[in-house]
Amino acid sequence: MINAIRHRALGWWAGFICRRPWWVLFVATAMTVACVSITYERLEFQSDRNALLSMSLDWNRRFEDWRASFPGHADLYVIVDAGDPATQNYNQGLEQAQKLVDELGPVLEKDPSVLSAVWGFSRDGFSPRAVRMLPIDQFKDQLDQIAQSRFVLSSPTPTRLLAAVMGQMQRSTRPSQATDESDFVSGIQEVTRLVGAVGRVLETPPDKRPDFGTLAGNTINPGADRIYLTSENGRLLFIRVTPRKDHQSINALSESIAAVRAHITHAAEQFPGVDIGLTGIDVVETDETEAAIHDSTIASAVAAVLITAMLILAFHGWRVPLLAMVALLVGIAWSFGFLTLAVGHLQVLSVVFAVILLGLGIAFGTHIASQVEQTRHLYPADAAGFTAAMQDSLQTVGPGVITGAVTTAAAFCTTLFTDFRGVAEMGLIAGAGIILCLLAMLSVFPALLRVCAPLGRHFIPLEHRRVHLFEPRWAMPFVRHPRLTLLTGAALTGVSLIAATQMSFDFDLLKLQPRGVDSVMWQNRVTHDGGESIWAAVSIVDSLDEARALKARLMALDNVGQVKGIGLLTPDDEDRKLQRIKSLRSALGNDLESLLEAPIDSAGDQPNTHEQAVLGLTTQLSAMQLAIQAAGFRGVPAPIQTALDELNKTIDRVIT
Repeated sequence: MINAIRHRALGWWAGFICRRPWWVLFVATAMTVACVSITYERLEFQSDRNALLSMSLDWNRRFEDWRASFPGHADLYVIVDAGDPATQNYNQGLEQAQKLVDELGPVLEKDPSVLSAVWGFSRDGFSPRAVRMLPIDQFKDQLDQIAQSRFVLSSPTPTRLLAAVMGQMQRSTRPSQATDESDFVSGIQEVTRLVGAVGRVLETPPDKRPDFGTLAGNTINPGADRIYLTSENGRLLFIRVTPRKDHQSINALSESIAAVRAHITHAAEQFPGVDIGLTGIDVVETDETEAAIHDSTIASAVAAVLITAMLILAFHGWRVPLLAMVALLVGIAWSFGFLTLAVGHLQVLSVVFAVILLGLGIAFGTHIASQVEQTRHLYPADAAGFTAAMQDSLQTVGPGVITGAVTTAAAFCTTLFTDFRGVAEMGLIAGAGIILCLLAMLSVFPALLRVCAPLGRHFIPLEHRRVHLFEPRWAMPFVRHPRLTLLTGAALTGVSLIAATQMSFDFDLLKLQPRGVDSVMWQNRVTHDGGESIWAAVSIVDSLDEARALKARLMALDNVGQVKGIGLLTPDDEDRKLQRIKSLRSALGNDLESLLEAPIDSAGDQPNTHEQAVLGLTTQLSAMQLAIQAAGFRGVPAPIQTALDELNKTIDRVIT
């Protein structure tokens, strides 16, 4: 009964299409134009990966609450590479990187698509007590820098400092065997920077002259007046950009990302020797979406061309394959219209659905075309004969084609029962797309054949073709030896099952990221060169003690690099740090007390005129230059000689 109804329905449908092909094509064209228009106007691309997950998940709701409470999660990161700290050119690279950051930061802050930009902080804005919040290793480094600056503390004026430096140079006119060459060169370079500081004092009017102790200290440690956002190893400098979101767009950060990248391009032109880039979670996700759209578009075009070429080769003609491809593209256009109305957007998973429909949908047309080819020569070469052949074809292959399409679509739609919204959307779009492609192949394709190929002469019978791609004799060996065929299949199945037991799930989603994307490359550089990461998990606790306990447990894991948090800024080893500070204060002794209790005029030991200060400083510098020349550094290593030459040049510039 069911078979009879299905048989009559398919026959009636084929007859209707053959009698009214232009009406069918008109309706199909109108639907296609409407779907393309709706897609063009409304379809968006979702780059937020968290939107692919179900909000019914408890942990995802907590994460969304955290994102709503802390908007900094969407910040963009401008990365500036100062170079490897182990190389000799690091200081020069760091200076250029800091200059770039200082110029780019204010530009980004003024951009209308940026809410704020943070690239560093003035050291004056921090209390000295803040040093206690540093990790113990950085805390020790800070104290060591203070200890090494003792001669600056004891010489808060240029004349005292230069006198102390000259005395030191006279006591050590050449590096001893116990002195490392690089340390000696660093000492000379330090003196060179101090002489430059003296020069700035000479150029500054007395009423605007800064405290020399501060100026000299900042010269010893370039950039000491400003604390930059850097990686722990000091190689990478960061500008943290909080973008202004465009809530009217599915990708609310696209305008901000484009604006920041334009400024980065301009900055790179101004500092050609410095590497600079942009990354951040939202930047990576946006670039991943754009890469997926670009690659899926290319893949779809390549797939369409290859499928058409294979059909032309198989059917020994171009007309039927092209008509089948046109009908398939109509079905895909309908699918775009459906997803626009039902879902509203594509994302990184569903963006490849067109390739899936090309591979599955063309099978429907291939079955119909093959059956028409087999039966067309059995009927007259006129319109009535074509109608009879089409009815015969649809009644023969139609049930199998429809059953295959429905079962495949149902398999895709089972993903709707998952909590992974990205997979569920993909399944819905693919399932509906298969049905729509089936409708196009059962309506548009027969109508196109009726209009463009009503006669039978364009079909070349199989026995008359020069190339036979589907000869029965190729399958006959399997038919003649069924037991061997089954045993071979069972053996291959057993080997496959053994291999399947060795397969594991890879949780590292970073391996799925596209290659060659700028933000992904900078993300990897942050990890490999800076020892940092733009990715992090978030955990919320109720107390500071619980936070410290959780930190200890997390740090014991091999796959955890850092654990940071607001509450963890409070040091848990404060007593030990206070003891180190007391020890350093005791070691500095009278030098520190004299600097704090009896400040001296920055131009000299006693208040005097600007001309007297200039005369005294130039006299000291001339004496230093004579001391260098009298030291007679003959036969010293080239790096030391180069450093001494640079010191001489700096003194000449200051004196003249």
